[in-house]
Amino acid sequence: MAAVIKVFKTLRTHWKKSIFFTVALSYGAYYVNDSYRSNLIRRALCEEAAKYGEETIQTTQKPRKVCVFLNPAARKGKAKKVFEKNAAPMLHLAGIDVEIIQTTYEGEAKEKVQQLDNVDAIIVAGGDGTLSEVVTGLLRRDDQEKVCRWPIGVIPIGNTNTLARVLYANAESDVRWMGSAALSVIQGWVKPMHVMKIEGEEGKTVYAMSSIHWGQYSDAAEKAPKYWYFGPLKHRLAYLFRTFRKWPETNTAELSYTSPCDGCNKCVEPFIPPEPTFWSWLSGWFRTQHKEERKDYSNIINEDCGVWKDFKLSTVEFMATTTNITNDTQDIEEMRIQSGPEEVSKTDFIKEGFSRIKDKSIIDTQQKLEEKYLSSKEFKISPTIPEGKETSFYIDNEKFEPMPVHVQLLPNKLNFYTAVHKEAA
Repeated sequence: MAAVIKVFKTLRTHWKKSIFFTVALSYGAYYVNDSYRSNLIRRALCEEAAKYGEETIQTTQKPRKVCVFLNPAARKGKAKKVFEKNAAPMLHLAGIDVEIIQTTYEGEAKEKVQQLDNVDAIIVAGGDGTLSEVVTGLLRRDDQEKVCRWPIGVIPIGNTNTLARVLYANAESDVRWMGSAALSVIQGWVKPMHVMKIEGEEGKTVYAMSSIHWGQYSDAAEKAPKYWYFGPLKHRLAYLFRTFRKWPETNTAELSYTSPCDGCNKCVEPFIPPEPTFWSWLSGWFRTQHKEERKDYSNIINEDCGVWKDFKLSTVEFMATTTNITNDTQDIEEMRIQSGPEEVSKTDFIKEGFSRIKDKSIIDTQQKLEEKYLSSKEFKISPTIPEGKETSFYIDNEKFEPMPVHVQLLPNKLNFYTAVHKEAA
């Protein structure tokens, strides 16, 4: 009993040290437990990957070759270590021939992928920016028919991983999320995804998988890293400091768009079967190839098909997204154009900004932009930028100079590895 009393007296006398050591011990216990659970997940995933590596292949068949575009600057410079710890071992155990290209400057992935050849697939180990560079480089090539057959995997180690949240959903930890992405590449399950083709001035063309943003909320969020010295408050202060400028701030532009069409006599050319030849009749090829019924669009009339509609846009936020960003809308071939109100009060702006910090999902942002909603397969926007105003376009969360752009949807253009099929199985 005397020993217990002595311990309590010691703790009361040195309460500051006691609190420090208690907190340090608790953190250490949490770290050890988290590391242990992460290692169990890695082991289970590696054992699953090894099963594919044990499969036999024919002597004339080569192992699958993939090229990894790794952005080492992601994850605050820890991307290479994270990739080598959580994804690379699985790829090697599965018997995949892996080539890694580490980018050293902005735009390098775009350049390197245009020279790529003799691969079976591509993996992007980075965020939305690295993925956009790789997709842009691929679709700028002349051999479109060839490169569009290369499936793309995404290892989510960037600051923003919009598409990966759809491709590899329901992961309770980063380790599981990255492992699920690597396992999807190994298993080879793919699904087609839409691409946004964005043509700017002077023939500049970039491609995006998710969205294009323009407005006050996007500009404020982009400034947050500059307030790093405020620590976790930097994101909130970015929205607060934005209201110190001239207010209200409204973006104006001229917007033209065409409505989506499921097929009509305007946009679908009538099918004209080729003339049969002697050899086609002899082989029976002609009869088997043209026996199936084809939908006749000649009697389907859509007056809106291909008709451009114009109006002037005045809003605090403009956004156009593909239907890639949610699993339940991916079969819909359209872009969703949304804009917020013409102006908001400083209080409402700050409240909305704070709510976006809690949930960075594009889907929730869409629900808050309820002023205008349009569906389109093609649109043009010409922003009006007053002299001295600082604003930008954000294409897949990457910053671009605002300029007149022509945006088209390329339906089911590229194939991506996915794990979502498991939910339906």
